Amino acid sequence: MNSTEKRDVSLVGAALALTWANLSVVAPLWHELGELLRLDETAMGAVGGVGGLAMLLSMPLWGRLTDRFDARAVLIAGQVMAGVAFAVWGAAIAWLAHAGASPQLNFALTAGLRAVASFAVGGAAVASLPLVAALGRSAPAQAIARFGAMSSVGLVGGPAFVALAPGLASTTRLELLGALTAASGLAAMRLPRPTAHPDHGASAVEPLPWRYLGAMLLGLFVVNLGLALVDFGSSYYAVDVLGLVGADAAWTSGVGLTVAAVASGGAQAVLGGRSGWRVGATVAVSGAALLVGMLLLLAARTAPLAWLGYAVAGVAHGLAMPALQTALLAVVPPRSHGRASSGSSAALGLAYIVGPVLAGLLHGFHALGTVACCALLGGAILAQAPWVSRSVQRGAAAVAAGEGGP
Repeated sequence: MNSTEKRDVSLVGAALALTWANLSVVAPLWHELGELLRLDETAMGAVGGVGGLAMLLSMPLWGRLTDRFDARAVLIAGQVMAGVAFAVWGAAIAWLAHAGASPQLNFALTAGLRAVASFAVGGAAVASLPLVAALGRSAPAQAIARFGAMSSVGLVGGPAFVALAPGLASTTRLELLGALTAASGLAAMRLPRPTAHPDHGASAVEPLPWRYLGAMLLGLFVVNLGLALVDFGSSYYAVDVLGLVGADAAWTSGVGLTVAAVASGGAQAVLGGRSGWRVGATVAVSGAALLVGMLLLLAARTAPLAWLGYAVAGVAHGLAMPALQTALLAVVPPRSHGRASSGSSAALGLAYIVGPVLAGLLHGFHALGTVACCALLGGAILAQAPWVSRSVQRGAAAVAAGEGGP
C-alpha cells in the first residue's frame, strides 16, 4: 500500500476503534452497571443480548445500502448515530440510578437504548470492511490486516479506560466515548468516495455463494463468541476465581482485557495479510492458541497468570479475524462485498447475542463455566480449519472464472 492508502485505511480503523471502545468499556464494568441498575446477571445478559440482536437484524439493511449506494456514507451515518446513542445510554443509566427507578424501568430503558446504539454500530461495521478493501485496493489483504490492528485499539481502549482512570464514574466513560465516536464519524467525511463498479447495485438481486461463505461465517461466529465470553465473563472471573471485589475486580478485569486486545492488535499488525500464509493453517493455529489460553485461565489463581491466558487468547483472535475476513471477500465479486461484509458483522452480532446470555448462565452454573466453554470453542475452530481452506480455494477460483450464484 502507498502512503495515501495507509492513511485512509488507518482513519477508518481509528473510527471503528472508538466504536469498539464503546462496546468493550462495559465488559469490566458489567457487574458494576448491574448493581447501579439493580439488575442481576441474567437481566444484564439480556441487556447485552438485546443489543446483539439489534445489530444482527440491522445487517441486511446496511449491507444492501452499502452495495447500492456508498460505503463511506454508511460508515459516517453509523458512526454519528452510534456515538450519540452511546452517550445518551450512559446519561440514562446515571439518571436511572440517581432517581432510584424500578428494575423493570431500568431494564426497559437501558435495553432499548443499547439496541438503538447497536443498530447504528451495525452500519459502521458493515460499511468498514468493503470501504477498507476499496481504499487499500493495491493490497486488500494488508489493508484489512492494518484496519483490524487499528480497530483493535478500541478493544484495548475500553478496558484501559477503566484500568487507567479508576476514579471516573462508569456512566461518564460511556458519555465521553460516545461523544468521541460521533466526532470520528464527522472526521470520516474527509475520506475519498470509493470508485463504483460498473455493475454497482446489481448485487441486490444476485444470490451470494453460500456454499463458500458458510465456512468463513461459521468461523467468524465461533471466534467472536469466544471473544464475547471472554469479555463478559472477565468481571465474574475476577470476583469468583481470583477472589477480588469492587474496584480491584474491575481493574484486574480491565487489565486482562487490555492485554488480550493488545495481543490481538499486535498479531494482526505483525502477522496479518502476509503473503504465503494459508488461511486454513492460520485458522488452525488460532484455534490451538485459544485452547491454550483457556487452559491457562483454568489453571490460574493469580492475576499475572490469568493475564497471560488473556494474552494468548488475544493472539488467537488476532490471527483468525483478518484471515477469515480476507477469505470472505475473496469468494464473492466486489459488487457484493457489502452484503458479504454484512454476513461478517451478523456473525459478530449473533455472537454478542449469545455471548452475554451464555456468560450469565455459565457463571450461575460454575465459576469457570465461561472459560471451559471457550476452550471447547478453540477445539471447534481447530477442527473447522480444513473446511475453511477448501471453501476459500474453490470460492476464489469461481470468482476468478466469473461464476456467481449460490
